Amino acid sequence: MNMRRIAAAAGFATGAALAFAPLASADLGSTVTSTLDSEIASQNATFELDALLAGDSADITKGATGFYDSFTTPADLAKDAPQATAYGQVTPLETDLYGANPILAGISADSGPYNELNGAVTEFDNAYNVAVYAAANGGALDTNPADYLGSQTTDALAVAGKGDTVASAEQYFYNFGVGDLKGYDAIFAPAQTTTAPTDINPTIGNEIVQLNNLFELDGKLAGVYGDIVPHASTAYGVGFDTIPTTDLNASFNDLVTGAAGPSSDPGSYDVLNGALSEFYNAFNVEDYSLLNSGAILPVADLFGTHDFLGDGVTAAVGEYLQLGVSDLAGYF
Repeated sequence: MNMRRIAAAAGFATGAALAFAPLASADLGSTVTSTLDSEIASQNATFELDALLAGDSADITKGATGFYDSFTTPADLAKDAPQATAYGQVTPLETDLYGANPILAGISADSGPYNELNGAVTEFDNAYNVAVYAAANGGALDTNPADYLGSQTTDALAVAGKGDTVASAEQYFYNFGVGDLKGYDAIFAPAQTTTAPTDINPTIGNEIVQLNNLFELDGKLAGVYGDIVPHASTAYGVGFDTIPTTDLNASFNDLVTGAAGPSSDPGSYDVLNGALSEFYNAFNVEDYSLLNSGAILPVADLFGTHDFLGDGVTAAVGEYLQLGVSDLAGYF
């Protein structure tokens, strides 16, 4: 095979997302040509669209045939995809690449086209490549790591030196991609615990991130994004964004709390006049109960100050839903 490869260091995102990928060009067998080139070109095109939507097109250098697009300078990478932690705000480009909850999904230190859909596109391409090579080469398994998109220290383990079959290697990459896709959609399983109760911290963390994303979007639309105070880390991995009351303006208040008027303690928990927080409370009460044999949600896991937990699971779910509807009516 005519092959050229520049390997990049490996990294992971929660949900098994691949953080880095090689720059590669290859022919997958004597009758299948330029498969990797086409896959890389497709990922590059999506990456360029993401950069356009995020306003970062000028910071991207397009790769030649068979090579990934890259950030023009390290400063561009640091500005557009700075690998935010639980203490920082994610950028629009990071949200495009890593999905609903980039922080919990895991942001690569070297983001690029290979991170599309939190790395899922890369892994689905790899699963396809296993099948394509086998079809073109009498059912043989391609054990050359250079024929796959990904790092030699991770994905290559699926096909090199382990006696894998075509079916098992294809399934490996497919499962990897599904895990990445779940991370993109912020689908994280509850933390596994050896003793009861089972907490729902990952679920609550996802909900807080959604509220923060909406709050930050409102800030951008109202011109006060720079005044938003990034969340601090909590037991859920993230915390609520806030903004000083002195930095509020009429447009922001209209977007966040609507006709109800400004909050005296504005934060992302106020989105849609607090209705989303109450709907999340209703869901969390029921979710915790299902995971813990009917037990009631700990009061520390509630959003806001309304405590209906003493009324029991069924009543509390109904009361939080009713409060959310009332908040939504107040918004309009």
